[in-house]
Amino acid sequence: SFFFQQTTFVANAQRDLDAQGYDLVHAISMASLRQDFVSLCTCYAALARAMHQAGDSALKTWIKLRLHPLARIERAQIRGNREIFLCPSRGTQRDVETLYGIPRERTAIIPYGVDLETFHPDRRGTHRTAQRRSLGLSDSDRVVLFVGDEMHRKGLDFLIDAISLVRDDSVKLVVIGSSPRIPAYRRQIGRMGLSGRILFAELSGKAHEAMAMADLYALPSCYESQALTVLEAMASGLPVIGTRINGMEEDIADGVNGFFVTRDADDIASRIRTA
Repeated sequence: SFFFQQTTFVANAQRDLDAQGYDLVHAISMASLRQDFVSLCTCYAALARAMHQAGDSALKTWIKLRLHPLARIERAQIRGNREIFLCPSRGTQRDVETLYGIPRERTAIIPYGVDLETFHPDRRGTHRTAQRRSLGLSDSDRVVLFVGDEMHRKGLDFLIDAISLVRDDSVKLVVIGSSPRIPAYRRQIGRMGLSGRILFAELSGKAHEAMAMADLYALPSCYESQALTVLEAMASGLPVIGTRINGMEEDIADGVNGFFVTRDADDIASRIRTA
């Protein structure tokens, strides 16, 4: 399983690091237990708490926070007194300070970067028509794009309900990502009579082509450290509909380059209609 692979990787990495005796170690998230710099892709404790607020039971949240392998690795990693934590957003910096008592002098903010030549509004002229035709979409369709694997956390359920409230058949939702929930989503969409308006597609490593196809990007997520796809969408010239959480609270200027929404289908539908 992923968790066995993660814990085994950490143990093996730590053994190799101890054997080599490096002067400086930079780890990506939970890659080892002793390092000098840690680039935090996720604060697992903050993620578990966000999922509790989004509906996880108190027992499930307690198990995630106290017993889950990733939570245990994160706690062990943060107990050190040398590490500098490199956070992709002010929100993630706030999480590690609040949840683990890390002093500000042991944190720094280094946001994710985007290739501005690959993700650029000019790509629309290159890829827009071909990508739409590959999915059976017309040039006149208004395409809302969602990209993400952890679809429940990222708010696809609310987005599907929002599309059902937008009484305009030209508004289509394209979902890109992988998830064991996809068969259930397909059945739900079929029961709602939305099979022609909500499409699942493969990314094939070409996110910029998907961005070029769309008119609007939506991510009503309950937790992100910083959503890279939001930055890619903005670089591609797309307005973004997102929640006021880590990263997006800094990147979205409400009414300028996007709109803040709550995880509520009516609120999301209203923004889709007017964005």
